[in-house]
Amino acid sequence: MSAAESDLERRLRAALAGRFDVGTEVARGSMARVYRATRADDPTPLALKLLPPELASAGNAERFLREIEIIAGLRHPSILSIVESGEDDGLLWYAMPFVAGSTVREMLQREGLPSLDDTLAIARQVLEGLGYAHQQGVVHRDLKPENVMVTGGTALVMDFGLARTMASTIRLTGAGMPLGTPAYMSPEQITGADQVDGRSDLYGFACVLYEMLTGRPPFVASGVVALLRAHLQEPPVPPSQHRAKVPANVDRAIERALAKTPDDRPATAEAMLAELLEGVDPARLELGAGSRPSRPLEMLKRIFGKR
Repeated sequence: MSAAESDLERRLRAALAGRFDVGTEVARGSMARVYRATRADDPTPLALKLLPPELASAGNAERFLREIEIIAGLRHPSILSIVESGEDDGLLWYAMPFVAGSTVREMLQREGLPSLDDTLAIARQVLEGLGYAHQQGVVHRDLKPENVMVTGGTALVMDFGLARTMASTIRLTGAGMPLGTPAYMSPEQITGADQVDGRSDLYGFACVLYEMLTGRPPFVASGVVALLRAHLQEPPVPPSQHRAKVPANVDRAIERALAKTPDDRPATAEAMLAELLEGVDPARLELGAGSRPSRPLEMLKRIFGKR
């Protein structure tokens, strides 16, 4: 630990003394540090995300505050939410549950393809969470296997760091700049459209579902430019061509959600879910304990150690 980092931890502990017991750093990215913490009067573990002062330029601080504002307004069983936030001694931070679980990426890497029922169970919970977020006017904009976690039979949508309210006209990046993860970006994100609504999230989540069903995203290319071009121009191969047991209605639902034009996609998360679950008994769709949880520290490093 460098002297600067030690000073930062001492400053954070002093700023939150009497309210939080701040432990060791467990993850870091280019824009944040994450510490294990507990409230002074409650041993329940929390993850405390901090914007380091050297990164708190006007734009970064505004983005961090916007992330807090957006997540704090979302309360749904399928969304990992904030339990408290603040600014103390000039330090911006927020705390969220420190939960054990496996991201979809980890599940795919460790266990291979989930069963169709587990895939649909995850889809149901994620789409219910997205539907709620969209009703609150929030678009996630960065759905990918790393940002969906399964813990205790619940699928959680995480990391709203790129989220934006549909009514917002504020840009925190340059005009027309693509924002997201290339393998899961909607065409309108790629082209930097002024208006990106919940149908962009349906496209991104359809890419995630495709990968859960087939082991690969819908578009694969040798470089980022070619990959973005494929999103814009190429029709996806139906998942059933990679995995024969994918039902026809699931093929159709994913194909519709991957339409190049938002108007050709389902209008809402609820509509996409109805297409996916056509003819399915909901009682079948209970996530079991089949996915072994990863260690919480490893999970947090995957969540936060990328930006």
